[in-house]
Amino acid sequence: ISQNLLKRIRAWADWQFQDGASTLSDDLFQGFLERMVEQIKDDLNTPQALSTFSSLIDHCDTENALPT
Repeated sequence: ISQNLLKRIRAWADWQFQDGASTLSDDLFQGFLERMVEQIKDDLNTPQALSTFSSLIDHCDTENALPT
């Protein structure tokens, strides 16, 4: 994992303890989760799973929302 992505993951994880964040819909989060699980099942597709996780973080940043 790149240092930049690792910093974003840490900030995102810390953000759940901050006031003011809304939450993603369960359906939206479930869609990201299902894609990541399918991608991670195939070891050769792990980079794609990390890319999907990064997309989830991007979406949360854009929407100022956290998964429920």
